[in-house]
This record gives sequence, C-alpha cells and structure tokens, in this order.
Amino acid sequence: MKKHYRHIDVLKGLCILIVIFEHAKWDRSFKLKTLFPFWDRIAIPCFMVISGFVYAASLQDKTLKEYYSYKNISRKLKRYLIPFLFVYLLEHFLYFIISRPAALSYLIETFGYDFETELNGLFTTKSLFKALFTGSYGPGNYYTPVIIQLIFLFPLLYLFIRRFRYKGLVASAFFCLCAELWQYTIGLPRTVYRYLILRHIMTICFGIYLHEGFYKRNIFLNLLSLVTGITYIIAHSYYKWTPVFFNNGWADVNFVACFFFCPVVAFLLSHKNMHCKPLEYIGKASYHIYLTQMVYYNFIKRDIMVAKLTSPYKWWFFSMIIIVFIGLSFYQLEILIRRSLQKEAET
Repeated sequence: MKKHYRHIDVLKGLCILIVIFEHAKWDRSFKLKTLFPFWDRIAIPCFMVISGFVYAASLQDKTLKEYYSYKNISRKLKRYLIPFLFVYLLEHFLYFIISRPAALSYLIETFGYDFETELNGLFTTKSLFKALFTGSYGPGNYYTPVIIQLIFLFPLLYLFIRRFRYKGLVASAFFCLCAELWQYTIGLPRTVYRYLILRHIMTICFGIYLHEGFYKRNIFLNLLSLVTGITYIIAHSYYKWTPVFFNNGWADVNFVACFFFCPVVAFLLSHKNMHCKPLEYIGKASYHIYLTQMVYYNFIKRDIMVAKLTSPYKWWFFSMIIIVFIGLSFYQLEILIRRSLQKEAET
C-alpha cells in the first residue's frame, strides 16, 4: 500500500497559500520590509523537494520497466493533464468571450481593463499549440510543463543520487551552475528558460536525498549552506547584485538561493507529527488550487480590485478565500467524476 505523508500535505497546503499571497503582487518596499525573499520564495523549492521525495517513494518498489510502463506513465500524466486541460479550455473560452467587440469595449470603458496581447492572436493554430505546451496563461504557468518533464526524467535522477549520494547532490548543484552558464552563453530567452526543468534539478535531487535517508544533520555543512544562501539572497534582493551569467528572472530562487531554502525544508519535513486537517486538505488539492489561482490572477486585474476594495490586504484576503474555495471545489469535482466513471466501468 502506498504510504501517505500527512505532514507533507500540511507543507503543500502552506506553500500553496504562500503562492496565492505572492501572486497578489506586492510592491518592492513591502517585500523587503517583511523579509519577503526569505519566506515567500520558499514555495517553489519546497514543492520541488517534495516532488523528489514523493516520487522517490513511488519508485522505490518499481523496476525501470514498471515505472516506464504505459499504465504507470499514463496514470501520472492523467493526474496533471486532465485538470490542466480543463483550465486550458476554460481560459481560451474566457478569452473568446472577452475578445468579442461588445464585451471588450465594456470592460475597457467600464473597468479600464488593459490587455497586453492581441486577443484575436490567441486563437491561431500556433498560439493554441504554444499555450498547450507552455502551461496556458497566468502566473506560475510553467509548473505543469516542468512536472511533465520530471515524470520522464525522474528515474535517472533517482538512480544517480542512489549511486553517488552526497557526491551526486553536489554534482546536481554543479549541473545547475552549468545550466546557468549555458543559458547565458547561448542567450536563451527568459520565456523559454522558465519552462525547463534545469533550474530545479538540485532541489529535486535534494528531495530524493532526503527520502533515501542520506541527509545527515551536519552542523557545519548546514550552517555553511544557510550562510551561503542568506548572503546571496541579501546581495540579490536587497542590493540588486547578481552574477551576470545568472538568469535574472529567476535569480531570487535559483540553486544558490536554495542553499538557504533546502535545509529549512529538510527541517520542516523532519516533523512527521505536523498535522492540521484544514491544511492537509488544502495540500491535497494544491495542484487544483494552483491552476485556479493561475486563471484568477490572469483575468481579475489587481489594480482595479485594489481600488474597489480600498486596500491591497483586502485584495489578498479576498483573493485567497475565492481561490481556495474554487480550487477545493475543482479538486472535489474531479474526484466525484473519477469515482463515477470508475463505477460505470465496473458495471
């Protein structure tokens, strides 16, 4: 029977709430005063470490042939692609409605909506396929393409860390450094780099490292890692210093910043008795909530809502309630549909 990690659901629940908070958009001064770079950006590394940890657990009793079997791969793909395709179709349906001249004029004249792209250009064959393979639209839309890459790449990372352990983890950090140098050398656009799994390799490998029990609480190494990460985060976020060869769009959460985040996530994952039913439920639905916030923030304009609610704090709280409620409903709806289809298949 597959082991269930309740404390991981709690962490996922916390992280998806952080994602909602982050994507509500806050000005730079607020971020720096509240130490935003040290806690808000932990969501991405945490989800990647958790992915490495949980995928390692699922692969533990499987051979490569079993993992890459059609049944196993299709099951993993369906878990992500079915809810994603629903959101993909929903976003294009909403764009289609908005692009009608009467609707577009009403939104612009009444609410002052501003669209960065030509709406009719979203419905060309090229645009439709591009959106399909790049996670559709909205903040964080790169996550689904990255997870799909992980499904196919994971056994190689797992075997590598199992074989080389700590040296493999160090090599994964070196790989991320090489990826930064590579993207800089060839001038890879930020819009392309964000969809690649390359920048997440170290955190995924760290999740595997944790699951396999290789992580030792070495005070010196942990302290060195934390100090390195903290120094870099301060230099980048507070003094705007970044090595020229780093992709600046993701420099606040790249592998060097993760020298701070990874030990923190390891500490949190070590608390196996960390239970909270509401957060566990939110954590189980985290992917559906993520997709919901993607659509919500893509279509509900912040400036308009902040003006109507009179405060960015009210905007964030309002957004969190709406997104979590719809995301949980979306998650529950998929469960009901799956159970219904399963019953029909059995009869």
